[in-house]
Formats: sequence, structure tokens, C-alpha cells
Amino acid sequence: MDKVLPGPEQAKIDANYLRGTVAEELNNDEAAFSKATTAVLKFHGMYQQDDRDLRKAGPKQVSAMVRVGVPGGVLKPDQYLALDRLSDIGNDTLRITTRQDIQYHWVSIEDVPRVLRELESVGLTTREACGNSVRNVTACPLAGVCSREVFDIQPHSLRLARHLLRNPKSQDLPRKFKISVSGCDTDCAMAAIHDIGLVARKKIVNGEERNGFRLLAAGGLGSWPRPAMPIAEFVPVEELAIWAEAILEVFAQFGNRKDRNRARMKFVLAEKGFDWFQNQIVSCVREKGIDVSESLTPWTEPAPFNRDGESSGLVQIRPLGETPKRDHGWVQTNVWRQKQNGLAAVWIKLPSGAITTQQFDDIANLAATYGDGTIRTSATQNILLPNVPMENVKALHEKVVESGLAADGVHDIADVVSCPGAETCNLGITKSRNLAEVLRDRVRAIGDEESRKIQIKISGCPNSCGQHHVADIGFHGMSRKVEGDQAPYYQLLVGGSGRHNS
Repeated sequence: MDKVLPGPEQAKIDANYLRGTVAEELNNDEAAFSKATTAVLKFHGMYQQDDRDLRKAGPKQVSAMVRVGVPGGVLKPDQYLALDRLSDIGNDTLRITTRQDIQYHWVSIEDVPRVLRELESVGLTTREACGNSVRNVTACPLAGVCSREVFDIQPHSLRLARHLLRNPKSQDLPRKFKISVSGCDTDCAMAAIHDIGLVARKKIVNGEERNGFRLLAAGGLGSWPRPAMPIAEFVPVEELAIWAEAILEVFAQFGNRKDRNRARMKFVLAEKGFDWFQNQIVSCVREKGIDVSESLTPWTEPAPFNRDGESSGLVQIRPLGETPKRDHGWVQTNVWRQKQNGLAAVWIKLPSGAITTQQFDDIANLAATYGDGTIRTSATQNILLPNVPMENVKALHEKVVESGLAADGVHDIADVVSCPGAETCNLGITKSRNLAEVLRDRVRAIGDEESRKIQIKISGCPNSCGQHHVADIGFHGMSRKVEGDQAPYYQLLVGGSGRHNS
């Protein structure tokens, strides 16, 4: 007898192409979703939540976590204005995730249809932001403005995200699938921890300079972290979707659908071996009529890598002469020169990605008034305002102070990354944001320049949504028995990196 399929796999079979009874249950008067619909909701970017602290106080207080996919972290004016119009839902707080998504927590079930309609009206969706699907395609938030980038990867990351959204090859996967795109060897998007990691390169082919990517595959974190392996040294940008689909085909065919704990693509590589894995992908690409000879040629061109300033790739602005002395720290750490003369990229530092709906409204106004109107989210859970004319920086800073968003030290030791933890996540063991807050207060006064470059990341469980494996200092929540009772604790890790050439 065949082994019973895991819940998510069976849910896909039972749900009539993921339709299920979601629409009906969103419009009925029940306080919670049915068990079958709860499983299907993940494919639509939602999780059912209930407050653990209130469980013993009375009936379940059921609501939804709604995750909005933000491809490449890029939000256009009409999109963030739509998000702003939803400021009355949930708990008055938005969360920027380590995949550049935006999450609303504690959204009442009756508000969900309104959220989905508002997002759809501006080209945003929750679709495939959760579940066994291709998750949000992440990218370097400095794409197009960084002086180190090989070329602007933003159009290609957005095109790939659009191509894979609702793509049949993205719908029937054994487990979640993550893609990142970096613009240079600094690798801000951390190719090594992704199912597909892409790093921009240029190559002379038949006397012509072409843009492309180094392609790595089968990386991942969680309880069994493994680095992605190089599959192709140069994939031309026009062939990117073909290679991505080939990898999805291999994963769909050979991924483990019976054991959820061994269902990620990294297990396919581990069990089958690298040569087999690479050959399967290359065979799929060749079947599409693609000549792979240039892609598989060993890379011989130099790829320098310098750790100093690696998180930015930009020359940071020195204090401006007219800037008051109290503002120097913010200008030095949060305002970075772009490669375009006279323009700056301005970071808004958020505590573990948390921002009130009023502050988000303020940032939307700042982007429209002082920048180019766009907002970018980052995997470090901060917000970037690109293309700010240098003469606008002083006025922008004054408004940032008024909004309570003028914390300096973006990407330094006090810029702690953290998942929500047990506060909102059903899998969380510890309340990781509480630890993040304590650590921020403790390390903020460290003055040593080298020590301030240290990165701290925290996850509330071993699943590594906070990416604790790839930080200089990482923590993840665990539990064990102490005097007969289960007690939470943290495991400490040091010296991690998620970059493709580290």
C-alpha cells in the first residue's frame, strides 16, 4: 500500500487546482477556516493564526497572517499607496520579511477579501507567497544604483518573477522553492542559501559582450543547511527562464513527496549526487534547443571580492557640511552615494522589520516628496528610498526624525534581523523579537569599528526564517526539559555566510 501523502500534497489533490472552498469560507459567518481550507490557504499566501497567550483565556481568537509578495523588493507608488489604504486591518503593524515580502498579522477573516481585492487592483498578490511553490524572487535592493553592479539586474529579477507566478511548473512542487538575484560578486542576495542563486556576470561571446548569470542550485537553510552548488558558470539573460524551468522540472519529478522533512531540492542533490543532478538539468535545457557549451565552460575571468563595505557596494557619504553634528551618524551610515551623480540611496532602519501603519504612510510621503516615488524592501528587513537628490537629504532627515524612524547604523551590529517567532508563528519556539530587542539595546554602545560590522540574526526555531546560519552571530530557538518541564532556550552559531564565493 502506498504511503499516505503529507497534508499539503493531499490538499492540492483535493482542492480542485487549489480552489478548494476558500471563496465560500471567506464569505460565510464562521469564525475560523476548515481544516482542509487551512492547508490550501498557504498556496494563497495566508496562514491561520491564533494567539497562544489567549488560548487558555477562552475561545480561540482566530485570524490570518497575510503575506504580500514584493518581487525584488520593489514597490511602485500605486502599490505602496494600496498597502497604506489597508492600514486599518490587523494589528496596526507591517513586517518586512527576510524575503522582502510584507506581512500583515492578526487580520480578521472578514477583512481578507478586501485585502485581496486591493492588492489585485495594483498588480500585487499573496499568491505563492507561502506553501509548496516558488516563493518571492528576492534581489539586491541596490539594483540599478550600486557602483559595483555588473549590470542592472532589476529588470531580469522582475521578469523572472512574473514568468514563474502562476506558471504550471511552479504549482506542483514537493516543497517550497526560493530564488535570489545578485548584481555582483558581493552577492547581497546570498545565492548560496537558495534553490536557485543567480550572480550577475559579463562575458565576451563571439566577440560580443553579453550579460548573464552564474547559476547555483540546491542551497537551503533549515535544520539541514547546505550551500548551493554551481550548475552553470554563465547563463545568458535571455535563457534565464529556460534554465529556471529546467530546474523546477527536475525538482518536481525527483523531489520527495512522501517525507516533508526531506522534500527540499537540496535533498535531491545529496541523494543523487552532483554529476547526476547537473546532468539532469542540462539535459532539460538541451531539450529546449539551447546550446549549453558557453554556460558550462569553466570561468577564468577574475572576480575580485572585498569584504570591506560588502553590504553596500557604494561609497558612503561623509557628513555634509551643513548637517548638524547630531545628524552625522545617520548620514554616515544610512545615506549612500549612488553611481548616478548627485543622487543618494537612503536607508530607513526598522527594528526586525517592524513598522507601524502610520510610519509606513510617512515613508510613502517621503518617497513621493524627496525621492523618485519608489520604495524598496530588503532582506535585512529595512526600507530603501533610492534616487534621492543630494540637496533633499537634509529635509528628508528632518521628516524621518519626526516619524521616529531616524535610527542610524543600518547593517551594523545593532541592526538585528529576526523572524516573528512564537509571538505570531505556530512553529516558533521562542519569541525571537524579544531577544532582538534586548540585543539591540546591549550592543548599541559598542564603539569598535570592526565589531560594529558584525551581523546578528535570530530565528525562533531551527527552520531559519531569520537566516541565523549565515550571520556572524546567529541564534535559533529550541526547547528541552528542565526539571520535568519544557523550557525554551537558544542555540548559538558563529561565523556564517550565505555568499556564493565565501
